Amino acid sequence: MIRRPKVKDAETVHAVLLAAREEIPLTRNFADDAYKKWVRVKCRDRRVWIFEREAEAAGVVVMSVREIFYLTTSPRIESAGSRRPWSKTRRHACGRGIGRRREAR
Repeated sequence: MIRRPKVKDAETVHAVLLAAREEIPLTRNFADDAYKKWVRVKCRDRRVWIFEREAEAAGVVVMSVREIFYLTTSPRIESAGSRRPWSKTRRHACGRGIGRRREAR
């Protein structure tokens, strides 16, 4: 299921982003309360999409205006072999807008 999370889901969204810190460009202090608040605001402003599988967060997209700011899948879901093809480009999409560089499949 793909849905927009509610503010109460912000902790889950933050946890998925933080768990993917090796794959996406997060600031070193992303675990701080200021960034948790930033995620809550993004959820409140409907700038986030969450992908769920079996009632668990499988991935997150955070939008900035009309571009993808963060795009990641949960490391737990990836380790189960459920990584989607779009996640291969997330390193290049995050923070710079999707489609600037595509990896060969």
